[in-house]
Amino acid sequence: MEKVKAAFPQHTVFTGKEDDSRILELDVKGGFLSPAKKLKISYRERATPSFNLDTVDCPVSRQMTGMFNYVASLPASNERVQSMLLQKIKTINAEFSFNVEPKLTGDFSKLLLRLTDDYDAFLFATVPKGRTQEQKFPDKDLNFIMDTEGKCGDVNLKVSIDTQYFDKNIAVTPEIQTRKDNTEALLRSKGIKINAHLPYTESEAETQLRTREEVIDRLYALTVITAKAEAVEPERLEGFVVEHRVTGLSPEEQRIYDERKPAEQDMINSMWRYESLNVMVWALGLIPELKYPSEVIDVPAVLDIVIGQSRDALESKAVLRSKTEILNELDKIYRMNWACVDARLHNQAPSGELNPSVVYERHYSLNWLTCYADAEWDEVTTDT
Repeated sequence: MEKVKAAFPQHTVFTGKEDDSRILELDVKGGFLSPAKKLKISYRERATPSFNLDTVDCPVSRQMTGMFNYVASLPASNERVQSMLLQKIKTINAEFSFNVEPKLTGDFSKLLLRLTDDYDAFLFATVPKGRTQEQKFPDKDLNFIMDTEGKCGDVNLKVSIDTQYFDKNIAVTPEIQTRKDNTEALLRSKGIKINAHLPYTESEAETQLRTREEVIDRLYALTVITAKAEAVEPERLEGFVVEHRVTGLSPEEQRIYDERKPAEQDMINSMWRYESLNVMVWALGLIPELKYPSEVIDVPAVLDIVIGQSRDALESKAVLRSKTEILNELDKIYRMNWACVDARLHNQAPSGELNPSVVYERHYSLNWLTCYADAEWDEVTTDT
């Protein structure tokens, strides 16, 4: 209300209610050469503010859940941008529709940008495209994020969450404090930027790991999808699937696997899954360590472990690592990923010679291993 009045001090703003929304309306009389204009803003909030969509208890949280599922289903040309938009949707605590008749111009455009900036918003807008219209997600500065066909822009969408949401129910135990202290000591030794206010990662008591069988299935699924990205002959790949009893492809992996010629971006994204495959090999105790994430892995060495023996032989050797080992790695990569994201937002090179893509894939994989947000493989996020 205050922002609308400030933008149009000579006009009367009318208020009311409509279903579960509050309404603001403003009429601007036309002149000799300009038509009359009408602004209508409807506004509503979530019943329970949150940074997540765990509780769907009101129209706004239901709307955001529907939007989240819709965006997640789109064949994104850039998974990183799609992942940021999905995380942004989960943090939305208020929603407003902004309608101007006959069209959005002048002072109304300035007001809209003032609102999006002040409330750290993104938009879902219908815009003209030739003789038709298309729907897009722009950010608060009207930079293109994504459209309803899955095309993504080259944008860094900032997702900000108040630390009170993370820390308000966490008891700082010696375990999680020691883990954080050890990680920060490592980061300092490598010259990596530290955010001392990042939340603690969960304790062992609060953590549910994937089962050994789930990790083995994921290992073979990742082997198949990386082989698909390498354009391995279909007959050879199908033979591997049968011989190694591969049944754990995610819906997105199955889509790529079934396509005769996947899109270039799908191939690039799938190629990076070698880094995820390496995490699964480590989690099953088949390699001694996860090396510092400054360079990509030795792909032939990892593949030799997986395809150089039968599934039965691999399973006989596989022992899932402890929660302590996995959470220690997760805490490290979580804080390293923050440093990479921070560097990207400031157009800087990552500190500590980190490789952001390697860090991202490792964070993604460790979040899956620890059942972060109870997300299945295709829906995992790498929140920092």
